[in-house]
Amino acid sequence: MKSKDKQDQIDKLRIIILQTLEYLIEHYTGSFVLDNYDPSRAYFLQEKKQVETYYKQGRLDRIKAKLATFTQNLCLDKDITYQHYIEERTGYRIDLYDELKDRANKILHNGIITNIEELADIEFMILLYRNDPNSSIDVNLYQNMLDRYKEANVSQVKVQRLYTQEEVFDINDRTLKGSFDNELKRQQGLIYKVDSPNGKNWVALHDSGKNEFALTYLIVCADGSSGSVYSAKGKNLPIKAYWKNDSTILIETSNNYETLESYKRITTKSSNISIRYIDNSAFAG
Repeated sequence: MKSKDKQDQIDKLRIIILQTLEYLIEHYTGSFVLDNYDPSRAYFLQEKKQVETYYKQGRLDRIKAKLATFTQNLCLDKDITYQHYIEERTGYRIDLYDELKDRANKILHNGIITNIEELADIEFMILLYRNDPNSSIDVNLYQNMLDRYKEANVSQVKVQRLYTQEEVFDINDRTLKGSFDNELKRQQGLIYKVDSPNGKNWVALHDSGKNEFALTYLIVCADGSSGSVYSAKGKNLPIKAYWKNDSTILIETSNNYETLESYKRITTKSSNISIRYIDNSAFAG
């Protein structure tokens, strides 16, 4: 590639990827903030710095790879507004869904949806085309195929069951109930999982690693986003986490543990959850 052509391409991709990161900061942050730290926002801001470094170094390959990663993730998230955002902000048009459109066209050519993967493709294509003001596609062709499939098939979706804290712990001493402990330990790394009183969120204790690399950690899922809120060095530590109410998690742990993180508040788009710690050093051994 000629030097000028390469520079022109780098200039163009820099504009697109920086606006992509602005889009991600605007639309994909704030969903899970720990104390005042937003991991997603911090990551995207760091990526902006990295892109500028690659730009100064003339690393077209690295910039291309970064953009590919971000757009692939947006595609997996089935984002329908990013393409319009980029076109409005940069004047460049990006199509995230070339491959998906090819698959959908083949399904349309065959005239029938044959499996759940094709169903998902067609459902999303309908959504995508209906939200694209520039689309000239007859959405009814896809919709008719979708209706025929749904009439002929009944989808069975297996929903993972969440457990109440009464099922997990002995109500008097908060020890794990034996049958529950045995059931969940078959799932790798998961010690127990407890849903909030309203059933919308959950907290789960996991462990990983061995010997000096062993960790016991708590993950909280709130409003569909999740992250680690507490971790300590050691295997299967006797840590108890449970809900006082829908907006408060109590964690019984030992002040003697070597902790790597211990956040006190989770903020999502619609919730504030307080995390309170209780020292059970006398019982932790």
